[in-house]
Amino acid sequence: MPKSRVFALVLLVALPATVEAAVLEGAGLGGSVGLAPQLSAPSPFGVFHDLRWVLVYHDSWWSFGWQSALAIVARSLLNTGILALARADGLPGGWWPVLRLNLLFNLLVFVVLAPWAAIGVTASGTSLFWFVLGEVVPLVFLSLVLQRGGIVGDWWRRMPSLPEAGWAFVTFVVLTLGCVVVTTVPGWWRVVAAAVVAAVNAWLWRRLVVAASRVRRGLRFVPAAPIAILLSAGALLGMGQFSTIGGAVARRPPPRVDRLTSRGVAQQIVFVAGYDSVASTPAASPVYRFSYRGTAPDGKPLPYDKNATHQSLMDSASRLGRQVDAVHQRTGRSVALVAQSEGTLVVHAYLTRFAHPAVDAAVLLSPLVQPGRVYFPPPDRSGFGVATGWLLRGMFATIRATSGSTVRPDEPFVRSMLDKAPCYRGQMLEPVPGVREIAFLPFAGAAVVSPDFRGGIPVVKLPAVHAALLGDDDVQQRIVAFLQGRPAGKQPGLDYGLIERAGAAWQVPPLAPELNPVWTAARASCLEQ
Repeated sequence: MPKSRVFALVLLVALPATVEAAVLEGAGLGGSVGLAPQLSAPSPFGVFHDLRWVLVYHDSWWSFGWQSALAIVARSLLNTGILALARADGLPGGWWPVLRLNLLFNLLVFVVLAPWAAIGVTASGTSLFWFVLGEVVPLVFLSLVLQRGGIVGDWWRRMPSLPEAGWAFVTFVVLTLGCVVVTTVPGWWRVVAAAVVAAVNAWLWRRLVVAASRVRRGLRFVPAAPIAILLSAGALLGMGQFSTIGGAVARRPPPRVDRLTSRGVAQQIVFVAGYDSVASTPAASPVYRFSYRGTAPDGKPLPYDKNATHQSLMDSASRLGRQVDAVHQRTGRSVALVAQSEGTLVVHAYLTRFAHPAVDAAVLLSPLVQPGRVYFPPPDRSGFGVATGWLLRGMFATIRATSGSTVRPDEPFVRSMLDKAPCYRGQMLEPVPGVREIAFLPFAGAAVVSPDFRGGIPVVKLPAVHAALLGDDDVQQRIVAFLQGRPAGKQPGLDYGLIERAGAAWQVPPLAPELNPVWTAARASCLEQ
């Protein structure tokens, strides 16, 4: 391959990504600069890059339409130019056949990947790790059969060779590690790093073209791509069962947090459970368990089912305030809040919006660190993410039809996070005057945290998955040490930040807060007491 064509190929894949990286850095979205090298990545990762931007940044059905059309056309033109340089023989049949093939292919991939990109939007909306798995696993699976699309005309009707599938997986790894590199360097050096990582795409394109262009004789007709697409669609039905399993875990009785009270903790502990938790007989002592339904006339917490946890955060926070006051008056002791998952949002809303003289400490277990980074409007309104919202409504309706899940994208809990995002986005680990706080972060949750996020309260980062910390005796010892005013112990020597930077490659870009008029009004309400 002539050096002049190699140089032109490297320039074509690196220049657009460099421009995107510079725009993002200049706009103050440095945490998303790691997405820039994906702009010129091979199929289907390039389309997935475009799709995530469109799903977040369209603000009407009209803008969704023209942004989608522009993304597909621009992607097809870019890929055609790359193929003209990456193929040893150029484009012997001319530009139009290859461009037409790419237009049809990229339109198909745009539709096929839309549900999984929407799951990525959900991950950034809730800051919940499990949605990242629901996004990335189908993407990697589909990449194994879609990587030939736009390169050869029979991409859909035979099984990929081992080298073809291998190069697709290598592309995923390179883009992930490339994001680690880009988000590790400071400031404008990220733009330089993004350009270097994007240049590697030239090599990936070349290897994929060589692998896909090899003629293999004696192979039968096997519609591998359609089969894989149908299987990935079927995975949406499987997510319903996954939701059922997750709900069953949430409904298990909480670990014996009352062990904390036998270790010299002076405060009365109030435990706030998470999403889909249930309590048939909530305990009132020695650990008071917060009830999402409120209290009986005698002051004891009422039983509640999982649907009670779906109410708005402000309703839950108001009930928490009344129950904390009642506990404080009955015991005469100061109160320490121990919260898990959704419960950490409830505690944050309570501490920042209501008077809390009885509370002197708060322990946040598996907090939803950065919720509300995206938006979609209620069903009767338009605004940023309107098409994304309807796509999610259809997907979750399918999940509800195949499982016992009752989750809805517009339930009060979710809407309170989206509509009042400035109250939570970037605020979950900020200190509250008069309250000592500590957060215990599971390593898995780092995949949904922006690499440029910094909190203001002490944190302990531990190797665990979401909502799996409280039952660990080591964690309980750390909680006791914190409540007694002692150090909470050393952290493992593993790199939480590495997971943050790798996960950033597959996050959706955050919606700039100043663009959304809904958030402008919400920001003022966050300051009200």
